[in-house]
Amino acid sequence: MDTPAGFDAHREWERRLHEARLSVLDWPHPATAKLVAADAARDAVTAALQVHGAIGYTDEHPLSLWLRRVTALRSAWGSPAAHRELVAAALAAGDAGHLGQPPDPLPSTATGGTAVATAGQEATVPAARDA
Repeated sequence: MDTPAGFDAHREWERRLHEARLSVLDWPHPATAKLVAADAARDAVTAALQVHGAIGYTDEHPLSLWLRRVTALRSAWGSPAAHRELVAAALAAGDAGHLGQPPDPLPSTATGGTAVATAGQEATVPAARDA
């Protein structure tokens, strides 16, 4: 019995992907875990929608609930893009150990920043500096 065309290439790609996912487990960084989990959830929902078709988008199918959950949770506690930037900056600096520490506090409004309300939290945007 012959194997389907591309089967070995697909198996090799899956093996490499699995190794990459396992290598992330060695990193003690919440940003890396959030990034990998968000991407895996998106990939799983996308694959499920491909299998189920349009019914997956309707309220009659449980997949629509997972689609809404994944969409909402991908941006919870920081977007994947923000986590990618954090991990990339740490790798570029050669010190990925600081990713496990809490971020620096935001500048306060006393230093000339502007308070901005976002999702029930108050954040501060630094004031523009004269050049």
